[in-house]
Amino acid sequence: MLHWLKKNRVLFLIPLAGILLFIILYWIATLYYPGGNAIHTNAVGFSWQHNYWCNLYHETAINGLVNPAAKLAKIASGILSVSVGLFWFLLPLVFSFKNNFIRTLQTAGVLVMIGLFFLPYGEHDLVINLTGLIASVALYGTLRGLYRLQWKILFYWGIFNIFCIVVNNLFYYTPGWLYYLPIVQKISFMSFLSWVMVICMQLFRKAPNI
Repeated sequence: MLHWLKKNRVLFLIPLAGILLFIILYWIATLYYPGGNAIHTNAVGFSWQHNYWCNLYHETAINGLVNPAAKLAKIASGILSVSVGLFWFLLPLVFSFKNNFIRTLQTAGVLVMIGLFFLPYGEHDLVINLTGLIASVALYGTLRGLYRLQWKILFYWGIFNIFCIVVNNLFYYTPGWLYYLPIVQKISFMSFLSWVMVICMQLFRKAPNI
């Protein structure tokens, strides 16, 4: 399977392209968000400082107006879920783990994909917590693989992403810090997505020599 994957390393560019498409579509969706956030209910437009990513999913914006950005944001979320799922389905094969561990990581990746897909439609906190718990398995496997390949920058970048997840939870469950959470959330999210894209690019370039 690894030999086949090396020959078809273009597959690693699919998650990268999907994440880039997600970012573009999500940015476009912010342009159509009517307004309102937790700090300023009647604000106009999407605030990168005060709005959360998930605010775009709701059919009605916080200011009470119909949200035309919701459909596009949900499509973007679906593209992201498939991209992340494919990334974590392919990645364990490259690291040459034992079969049981490969299947465990692939299963975790698929479950994360499902969780991200249903994020706009389900209980937000429940979906986030369950997806985050499952993603920790996939993150652990990714760090093991990066360490094995001696890709030190990506390895430490992954540890930084885990630190960001901890910080996000700390801000979320500390009422006095909620004001800053939207910014911390965006920094963490973009760090993670950038990390995944760089790994994909590195695998595309280095796959024949792994």
